[in-house]
Formats: sequence, structure tokens, C-alpha cells
Amino acid sequence: MDAEQYIREEFDWIRSAFLPDERAKYLTVQRSGRGFQLDKRYRQNLLDALEAWENKMRHVGVTDYLGLSTALSKYLDKIDAEYRFALVDEAQDLGTIELQLIRQLVSKNKDDLFLCGDAAQQVQAKHGSFIQAGIDIPGARSIKLNKNYRNSREILSVAYQVLLNNLAEEMLDSPDFDVLDPEYANFSGSTPLLLGVDSLPEEIAYAKAYADEFIEGEPEKKCCLAICGYSLYQIHEFGKRIGLTVLSDSADTSHDQIYLSDLEHTKGFEFDLVVILNCSDKIIPDLHRPQNEQFRDLSRFYVAMTRAKDQLVLSYSGTPSAYTIELEDKVLEATWDEYIERAQIELVGQPPRLTDIRAEHDQMDHNVKLLDLSGPDFLYTRHAIGLDNRLVGKLRSRVAGGKQRSVNGRVAPVRWNTLRNAWRDTNKYPASRREFGDEDLNSFRSLVQNLEKFDVGLTER
Repeated sequence: MDAEQYIREEFDWIRSAFLPDERAKYLTVQRSGRGFQLDKRYRQNLLDALEAWENKMRHVGVTDYLGLSTALSKYLDKIDAEYRFALVDEAQDLGTIELQLIRQLVSKNKDDLFLCGDAAQQVQAKHGSFIQAGIDIPGARSIKLNKNYRNSREILSVAYQVLLNNLAEEMLDSPDFDVLDPEYANFSGSTPLLLGVDSLPEEIAYAKAYADEFIEGEPEKKCCLAICGYSLYQIHEFGKRIGLTVLSDSADTSHDQIYLSDLEHTKGFEFDLVVILNCSDKIIPDLHRPQNEQFRDLSRFYVAMTRAKDQLVLSYSGTPSAYTIELEDKVLEATWDEYIERAQIELVGQPPRLTDIRAEHDQMDHNVKLLDLSGPDFLYTRHAIGLDNRLVGKLRSRVAGGKQRSVNGRVAPVRWNTLRNAWRDTNKYPASRREFGDEDLNSFRSLVQNLEKFDVGLTER
């Protein structure tokens, strides 16, 4: 299995299930959604690792989405219920702790919470329970929304068929949401395509040419090329190389027409055309997952398919994924060159392997002097581990990169773009030293002195 992904998912499950002072319960609790139950010894290893990872984030001065709810949960009993009601979308992807926080924000009353979700689109590896969060929804107060308004009849039909053919027991076990038979929209579109070619680089090249042709002369149209089998990190690196914007939680889709994504981060968006690439055997479902844990791959695949409003293309190289077989007459099967001439395509490669990315970054780190980094960039290096939290905050706010600033246009700078410039000016100008602060300045000077051996010529500047 993919150990890195497994550990990340386990971290998310622990943080979504237990308050920080209750995590010892993880050692003995029945872990749902896992094919293999870890024994107490390995669970203790994971708890220790999670504590170390959270400590590292504190030192670097960053957090993630579950880090926010973990921090807030420490004050759960102090949260005032100051809202009359709350509306929650995508509720199937909220963990128990997040749901507890929402429950605390709203006074218990008639029509106090409205939660909407879809078990078939549960892509997060979280522990989520309405009952444990203190939210009781009896059957008489739940409503099934069957009507689909986004997808054409043809797209929803093939997406639901893929879901139905591969439905896992775990997706039916949700106590809070059902997988429903959809009522199709009242508009029709093109029949979805299943197109094959010899290699992934060719898939990407053909898909890009197809998208270019799709949007030609139609500036309002949006397209997404989603690639199976790669992490968002790898997709980001590839997007930078080929000049395509990559979808993320903060992506702005108002400017470009063609976007790149992994499967999961298509969630929350919609496009006129979606091309799902690398729908190949041994890629999806992920063979590095136990078979009874592959249902999240199905959810991600279903989510990506249902982002398409008018046209859906499933692309593969070699042998197609098991998800794409037995679709009867719901897709048109062909090869890419039947839709795009080979002379139209331009090969741009494929997303890099993680080992290649790390090797490139190690080489870049070797060539860049540490004192020429901004504060935030420096904090991600190993040399920042263990820094005082006050200094971390000062490096992040005062040496933030970008344009340097002075007070009222005076000579003495108070904001810097690199550590080197901050070191130079705090040695030169009393006003810069005052702005940095005496206590933090001493810590900064100690840091610089420790970095001298990594930055030849520093003391000369």
C-alpha cells in the first residue's frame, strides 16, 4: 500500500474523531473503513507521529484544514451559540469534531441546522457522525433530493452506471446519507466518450488539443483535464511546467478556460467539458489500497465525472480501468485519433514522479543561499526546525518577501524581502533594530550566525 497516503488519512481520521485530550481512545476503538485493523503498538506510533507533525507545523507557523478545527475544539465549551441557524453543504465530508463546532454555534431550536450531503461523493478519510456530534436527525426530518440539475441526461446516466457497477458496501453503510437513484435533468447533450491511445503523454496532448478545439470562439466555456493516479502536489508541478492553472481549494476559475486537476479537487466546480485522463487498468482503482478501501477512488471518480455539464471524455492508455467496462450503450468507444488528428497535438510529457520532484528541489536548495530566501520560504527548510515561535512570527511578517518597505519613506527599512537584507539593515540602522524588536533581534542574530557555514560570504555583507 501507499504508506504515506495511509498515514495521512489516518491522521485525518484521528483528528476528526477525537478531541485533542481524548486521542488515547484511538488505541482501542474499532477503526471503521479500514481493511486491516492496526494493533495497539502501531496505533501508538501513529499518535506519536501525529503529535510530532502538529508540533512541526506550529514551529513553521502553518496549519491545515483539520488543524483549524483541532485548535478551535480546545474552546468548545466556550463557544457562544450566537446564530439562529446554519446551512451546511457537502456535509458528508465534515468530521465529527467539525460537526460539533457547528452544533455549538447554533442555538437548539426548530429549523436550526440544514445539512446537505451525498454518500456517493464522500472523498475525505474522516470520522463523521451526526449522533456523536450531538446532532439528531430523525427520519421524519430528513428529505431525499433526487433531482439533478447540473449534468446532461447522458453524463449523469454513465456516471451513475459506473457507481452502480462498482458500489461498495462501505458506501451503503453511512448512517446519515443514502446513495440514491437520480432523477435525470430535462436536457440532453453529447454522448460521453471513452477514448484510448498508447501512452499517458499522448492522452494529455490529445486532451489539450480537444479542449482547445472545444473552446475555440467560445470565451465563456470552461474545461477541466483531470488526471487519475497523481497527487495534487505532482499535478501542481506539472501545471507550472506546461502553463495550466491547477484547481485547488482557493483556485479562481474566472480567468482561464482550461484547468488541470487531480480527481478530488474537481469537487465544488463545474465545467462545460471534463476530460478524465489515465483511466487505465492498475491506475484506478489504486491497487496499492486493500480492495475494501478502494471505494474512495470510486467516489473521487464519480465526483470528477459529475463536474461535466455538457461533455465528458474518459481517456485511457493500454487497458481501460475496470470502472469503464460494462457501460453498454452509454459511451462511444474509439481512439483519440478518430477525433483529433495526430498532427494537431503537441507532446508536453506527464506529471513527474515524487522522487524526481524531490531531486530537483534538493538541487535548487543546494544552489540557493539560505540568506537569500524570504522568511516564509526559509521556514520550510530543515534549518528552521526548533526556532522560537516569536521569531517564526517575526520572520513571517517582517521578512515576508516582495517589495521592501520603510516607515514614511525613511531610509531605514522595516519590511524585508530576504533574510540577508534584514540582517544588513538591522546592523546598519537603529530604526530597523527597533522595528524588529530587541528580544527577537537577538534570536535573529543567533540564527544568522548559525547559518554562516551554509552561506559563504555572509559576514562580508
